[in-house]
Amino acid sequence: RSENSFSVHHLLTGQAILSGSVIHQGEPGPVADFPAFTPIEAMLRQPFVQPVFGGLPICSYLNFHFAEARIQVLHGRMDFQEAYLPGLSVGSLAFDANNQATAPGFEVSVPWDLPAPFFAGQIKPA
Repeated sequence: RSENSFSVHHLLTGQAILSGSVIHQGEPGPVADFPAFTPIEAMLRQPFVQPVFGGLPICSYLNFHFAEARIQVLHGRMDFQEAYLPGLSVGSLAFDANNQATAPGFEVSVPWDLPAPFFAGQIKPA
């Protein structure tokens, strides 16, 4: 096990935004070995939508190559000192991929590419 700590600070003020620490568990393995990652994978496949060109939405997505990914289980916590995103509140979040009562924690190493942008009308329903 190795422990890693991190912190994120505001670029202009230097004020802490969030901090946390993680402990790696076990060896990295393929996506198929981590069934709790399946809902996260679905979220990562969502396109990005950005209005441009007079309000027309244009989209893109990160094309993750999950067949080549390696995942490692993490345990840890994040402490949010500032609610910097809508819906996020100040406080702590524990994560543990082996505990159903907490959010799953994974470190993912995955190759990806960024395809050319496309118009929102080209998105196909899942």
